[in-house]
Amino acid sequence: MKPRFIKLFLALFLPFASFLLLAHFLFYYNNKYENNPVYPIGGVMFCSDADLSGNSVIFLAHQWNFFPGKQYTPSDFNEKKVTGGTFLTLGSFGNFSLGSTSEASNGTATYRLTLSLPDTARTYSLYLPEIFSAYTLYLNEEKVCSQGNPDQTHYKDLIGNKEISFTASGTVHITIIATNYSHIYSGITYPPAFGTVTAIQKYLSTRLFISGITLAAIFLFSACSLFFFCRLKHKNALIFTILCGLFFVISLYPVLFSYGSYSVFPWYPLEIACLTAMYPCMVLLQGTILNLPKKLIRHETLIFGSCVVLSLVFTLFLHGSTHFAKIYSEFLFLYKAGCALLLLFQAYYSYQKKLHTSPILLIGTVLFAASLTADRMYPGYEPIYGGWFQEIGTFLLVISIGYELWQDLSKTYRAKLLLEEETHYLAKQIEIQKAHYQELTERIDESIRLRHDHRHHMQTVTTYLQNNEREKALEYLAQYAEQREQKGRIVL
Repeated sequence: MKPRFIKLFLALFLPFASFLLLAHFLFYYNNKYENNPVYPIGGVMFCSDADLSGNSVIFLAHQWNFFPGKQYTPSDFNEKKVTGGTFLTLGSFGNFSLGSTSEASNGTATYRLTLSLPDTARTYSLYLPEIFSAYTLYLNEEKVCSQGNPDQTHYKDLIGNKEISFTASGTVHITIIATNYSHIYSGITYPPAFGTVTAIQKYLSTRLFISGITLAAIFLFSACSLFFFCRLKHKNALIFTILCGLFFVISLYPVLFSYGSYSVFPWYPLEIACLTAMYPCMVLLQGTILNLPKKLIRHETLIFGSCVVLSLVFTLFLHGSTHFAKIYSEFLFLYKAGCALLLLFQAYYSYQKKLHTSPILLIGTVLFAASLTADRMYPGYEPIYGGWFQEIGTFLLVISIGYELWQDLSKTYRAKLLLEEETHYLAKQIEIQKAHYQELTERIDESIRLRHDHRHHMQTVTTYLQNNEREKALEYLAQYAEQREQKGRIVL
């Protein structure tokens, strides 16, 4: 029992605690809300030369002036026509309702933040991540760029990441008018990044490099699984290929929106569909690997698959309701938590009962559950580099499922290769035996012919001797001996 307890401790508590420690570290050292060289005061970000030196990137997350339901231009602020603002930390609320069920989650709003820069003019970059779902950016009084059309009467959604370079000194007012009637999220949910051109470009290139490595790894997993499916026609290999394909699509979005701008439909419903569809695939694969009853696996897959349909219905038709937005948020949490608990219970039970002896799948499931726990423990986490906790946990679970699956598939593939080699060897032996049999048959036929000829010669010699024709008999025997010498000796 003691060695078994140690194994369970190593497979359960150690991975869980290790991931939470990693999450704690990332929260303080890889978080746009926490790892900043300077913080704003009263809606003003005071940036010194030291704050902007080197490759320092400032994330504009806190103390934004937020005006829900208003579209204020810089001239409105100059003429002091602005009323009803409040300070806001970006990402605190996913929409314009500010958590109130009496306010609409969709609509329009104005964001404003003031930068106090050094007196020496320099060229800076402002990186704007996805803003839902249309906006116009002003720097001081100048209209710099627009994505879509935020005008409520001519609204058109268009989303993409933008990098704007500008030369400035002293005070710079950032004003963003955002409008959304297309998506669950509204306005600015991800903090913009500000710094020198070199710092921002290095930051963006590092993010894209990490995304590229992740995409390459997922593509490699998918290609290997597809290879096994093509060679073995194994259903699980196809399902794992689909799982990797769904994960690949989700991981592709940061790269996709860095090089282009796209409308909300169909791209964001597709993202949500891929995210929610991953869970039934993971449940199905885990159940198959653990040799659970097929009826149970079908029921579990059907339940989680129906949740994918519900998620799509809400995304497409009910995204404008604040009440349903809260319900949807809780629904997603319960959906993910339910999947994690189910996977964890099945993996633990199978390992405890020695139905599945490898701890890899159990460890991967524990890490996935720990990632969801960390996501609830640290809600104010926005990664500077890499993905969110849930994305990290999902990636680790996919690796563990792939490892267990490929162990089985590689054994099957090796057995198939061995069988093909043995079949080829037997076929070759049969061909050799057929050739030998043909040669043997020819030798037998030749032996029969020689015996027949021998009888004929003996009858001829006997006839000569009976007729006292001794000279003819000797002459005939001499001719026969000469013919035998020319043909050579026949060996059967």
